[in-house]
Amino acid sequence: MKCLFLSSFAAVLLAFALCPLAPAQISERPRVPELVMPTLHGERWSLAHQAGRVVVLNFWATWCEPCRTEKPMLNRMADELADDGLVIAGISLDEGNIALVQKFVDEYKIGYTILMVEPGSPWAGIDNLPTTIVVDKSGRMAERYVGAVPEDELRRDVDALLKE
Repeated sequence: MKCLFLSSFAAVLLAFALCPLAPAQISERPRVPELVMPTLHGERWSLAHQAGRVVVLNFWATWCEPCRTEKPMLNRMADELADDGLVIAGISLDEGNIALVQKFVDEYKIGYTILMVEPGSPWAGIDNLPTTIVVDKSGRMAERYVGAVPEDELRRDVDALLKE
C-alpha cells in the first residue's frame, strides 16, 4: 500500500494484515469504510446499498495475469449465488481507461458489476492484485485474499457468510 496508512481503509487492511484469519465473532470484524464508485456505465454504486447481502469486492486490472484467471470463477459464483444474496463487484484499477476495461469485460464475458476506481481514491492504493475482500451482511470485512483466490476456498467462505 502506498503511504495511505492514515485512511480508514488502510487501517482496516492493516488490521487484517496483522491478523489474517477472520475473527470468529461477527462483532470483532472490522467495518468496511463506505465505498461509492462509478460503474463502468457511469452510474453510482454504493456498498451501503448492499446491506443484508454478502459482497465480494475484487480489485483487479486488465494487465494483471492472475486477475484474468479469476474472472470465470467470479462469473460462475455471481450467476449461481445471486438469488442467495451474493453480490460481486469487480473494481478496476485501470484509472480512467474505460475503453480498455470495456474491451476486457466483453472478452471475458463478465456479467457482474464493474466499478471504476477514481484517481485519488484511497481504494486506488491497493498494490497487490488481485485483492479480494469479502464483506458480510452487516458491512464488516470477513475475509481478505491477496493473490488469486481458489474457488473452493472462496465458495466455502461465502457459503458460511450467506448462512449467517
